[in-house]
Amino acid sequence: MTRSKTEKNNNNKADERGNAGDVDRDHQQHKDSESDLTATLLRLVVKVTEVLTANSNLQSEIKELRDCNITLLQRIETLEDKSGEWVNNSQPVAMSDVSALVSTVADEMQARRDKELNLVIYGIEEPESDSESEDKNSVCEVLTTLQVESPNVTTVFRMGRKTSGRSRLLKVYCGNSETRQSALQRAKKLKDLPPGHKHRRVFVRSDLTQLQRDQDFKKRQETRSRQQGSAQPTNRQRHSAEPSSSHGHRAGNRGLRVALPPPLD
Repeated sequence: MTRSKTEKNNNNKADERGNAGDVDRDHQQHKDSESDLTATLLRLVVKVTEVLTANSNLQSEIKELRDCNITLLQRIETLEDKSGEWVNNSQPVAMSDVSALVSTVADEMQARRDKELNLVIYGIEEPESDSESEDKNSVCEVLTTLQVESPNVTTVFRMGRKTSGRSRLLKVYCGNSETRQSALQRAKKLKDLPPGHKHRRVFVRSDLTQLQRDQDFKKRQETRSRQQGSAQPTNRQRHSAEPSSSHGHRAGNRGLRVALPPPLD
């Protein structure tokens, strides 16, 4: 009888240990599942970030291709105008002009590809030592101010001849497109820095080709002309701004002027 009870107790203990082992295994499996889920979510976040970055770069490339396409269309229109003149004058179309147009467009596209990772920064004080390392540190400080994550800058150099009392532009070669794109997207934040901040008068832009600089200058001139045109008063505004003499009179001895409606035409 005692032996039966002992065996029964031993069996119960074995069952309890088995149940405890099952619980531990279930708990471990649950922890493993959570770890796998966390790892999967992290990989998903990384992938989404890569897709968003690639999309941003693609949008930038599309814009550059659109600008280049506009340039090509403008040059084609110019060539068509010339060809019309040649036809009217019974002159054959010169293939050299066609070849020159194709060569110009190809050179422009290559120049834009060469500059697609570059930035131009101006407003950074030029060190007396003419040290590239100091300029590179200054560029990295600007990018940090713009909250560019892990800025990758490979090379910087000053453009143009050194002049006393004037800091030259800095051309910056970025190690990847993310650094360049992020800097351009955040560049406008520099002007919102508090007065006295060392980077408040620093400006960041793309490294443009000569054609792009000409187009940019033309756009600024057109914008300035439109603003000046809208700032000029119209005839009605000039009429209302002029002091009334024939269409008003003084009331009493107080020197008050009473405006009367203008006479009908």
